[in-house]
Amino acid sequence: MRDADIRMASQSPFITIGSHSVTHGSLLHQSKTVVQEEMTRSKNALETLTGKSIYSFAFPFGDYTPELTEVAVNCGYTNIACVDYCYGENSVNKQFSDRFGMNPHISFPVQITEIKRGSYF
Repeated sequence: MRDADIRMASQSPFITIGSHSVTHGSLLHQSKTVVQEEMTRSKNALETLTGKSIYSFAFPFGDYTPELTEVAVNCGYTNIACVDYCYGENSVNKQFSDRFGMNPHISFPVQITEIKRGSYF
């Protein structure tokens, strides 16, 4: 998505803009310092771009550990999205939540239309 698309999406009550790191690399084998920098820089950039607080984080490739989750919380994220279905009411960690991703093969306006129709859920 371009900056203008992110700004427009951030205005929708149906969309949550979340962070995904700066470089989109797996964070599994990075130092805690690098992980914090990836999370913080991404959060700050999106907050500057949207003018809104960014509180959601999705781990690149779904790669995470309890330690990485703790770093995310310490960076100010309160909603952590994962892709291996360890979230929801049965989750040990209540900060995990469902994740809905944008499809790069479908135009942004069509995706918004389908979200509003309920087609993606």
